[in-house]
This record gives sequence, C-alpha cells and structure tokens, in this order.
Amino acid sequence: MPSLGAKTAEAAVRDALAGALRDPATLHRAVEAWLAERQDRDAAIKAEMTGLTKRLHATEVKVRRLLDLLTDGDGVPADEIKSRLAALTRERDGLRVQLAEAQARAAAVEAGGAKLAAVERYAVKAAR
Repeated sequence: MPSLGAKTAEAAVRDALAGALRDPATLHRAVEAWLAERQDRDAAIKAEMTGLTKRLHATEVKVRRLLDLLTDGDGVPADEIKSRLAALTRERDGLRVQLAEAQARAAAVEAGGAKLAAVERYAVKAAR
C-alpha cells in the first residue's frame, strides 16, 4: 500500500476545503443533508422527552396516591406501601435522569445548529 506524505495530504485537504468554500452549492447540499439528519434527530429526542415526561408524571401521581394511602391507613400494611413507594421513588429518579440526558442532547443539537450557521457565514465571507 503506497504511503501518503503529510504535505500531500495537507494540500489535498486544503484544496478540498477551498473548493467547497468557493462553491456555495456544495456547501448548501451538505447543509441540507445535515439539516435533514438534524430534523430526524430532533423529532426522536422530542418524542423521547414527551414519553419520559408522561411516565414521570404518572409515577409522581402513583407516589402521591401511595402517600395518601399511607396517611389514610385504609388497611394496607405500611410495609407494603413503603416498599412500593421506594420502588416508585427509584423509578421517578431514574426517569428524571433520563429526561435530563434527553434535554442535554436536545441542547447539543441546538448548539450544533448555531455552529453550522457560523460556518455558513464564514464560507460566504471567504468566497467573496
């Protein structure tokens, strides 16, 4: 396998970048492809966040019901209620962590959009 020298590789990369910056259509196609991928990712993250939010709300409702049951003492053994409450608390805490992670991914996607916009502005200036 032939080797490629650093100077040759650097020149090839520089030429490819310069060509992309001089050809707005190339950059535009790349941006369009990235935006389509981003929309798919955004939709998936939003759907995940919606599902997690619903599950979190349902878990919090169950916790309140168990607490009401514990304080009202409707004949259900306190140990059983406490055990179920501990399980729901773990579930709720896990859902909160998952929701925070999904929100962080959504924020990262948004930050990527800002970076891409900056690259496009730079390319327009460089092409002049």
